[in-house]
Amino acid sequence: MKADPNEELTVSISFEKTLPVSEGRYEYRLSGVNIPSTPNSFTIRAVNVKNLYVSVKVLLLFWVTKGVEAKNGVAAISRGNVPAGTYDVAIYGDAAEGASKVTIQITASTRILTDKNGNYEYSYDTRSIPPGKFTVRVGGVTRTVTLYETKPSRPPQKLTSERIEAMTDEEAVQALNSIRVEKAAAILEKVSNGKAASILNLMERGKAAKILQLLTDSKAALIIEAMQKETAAQILQGLLEREFLNKTVKILCEISADKAATILVEAEIDPASKMLEEMIQTNVTISAGVVERAANMNLTKTAKIVENIQTVRAAKLIIEIAH
Repeated sequence: MKADPNEELTVSISFEKTLPVSEGRYEYRLSGVNIPSTPNSFTIRAVNVKNLYVSVKVLLLFWVTKGVEAKNGVAAISRGNVPAGTYDVAIYGDAAEGASKVTIQITASTRILTDKNGNYEYSYDTRSIPPGKFTVRVGGVTRTVTLYETKPSRPPQKLTSERIEAMTDEEAVQALNSIRVEKAAAILEKVSNGKAASILNLMERGKAAKILQLLTDSKAALIIEAMQKETAAQILQGLLEREFLNKTVKILCEISADKAATILVEAEIDPASKMLEEMIQTNVTISAGVVERAANMNLTKTAKIVENIQTVRAAKLIIEIAH
């Protein structure tokens, strides 16, 4: 806010607190009350009381107490030019006859000087003020501010397979992308196959391929089995691009023949030929079954895949199919 140049303004901060009455008495303690630099004033007002006592801890050694009797149920204690600093304060006394609650109002004020442009800045440590509404007055301007309780921040939770299972697929992808690929693979190793497939389906293909390569062969095969055919083909092609041909073939040999055939048909011809050629070398019987199913899905493309592989291995495959 802005005022006149070199103007002296009074700044006050006040808040109220309602206290319960117990056995005819009330009490309230404040720790770390910040008293601004002089000139200043500090006022405590209590309503619905017989008397008011205020004790202030001085120099961390002893308490100084001041008391006053109430008039018509209202008591107030004020002090001016209190040495600036942080104090512990105890407020207590006897409540009015029959009262179940007492209201106290605490006000701290000081004076500030604006600069040559009429600007000013003022800050106050609110740690001693309880959560709720408090009033700030600067010159003729009044503002009500709500102070919320500060909740301690939770320490980051360890990322586990259980937490991944409880997340949405999108949340899981974000969480796994934030950690090392080795750690992500270790977590997915323990995640259900369907969930892991859904997560890898949303993940960037290169990252998904890296994770798949680090999984055990059996786990990787189960995830590919549960995955959409287009995604499965793309991820396995990603493995090939990273020269993990053996891993790719092991997966294809472990999944169902129908799924492997679907992946061959969905893949591009060159990667599909490369996968099939290595499969024949590893297990020609499984390869023959996969090719037969692939031919039933897309004969033209399957023929192109077979034509593209090494002649000797193609011959082994044809002989196996003929049997």
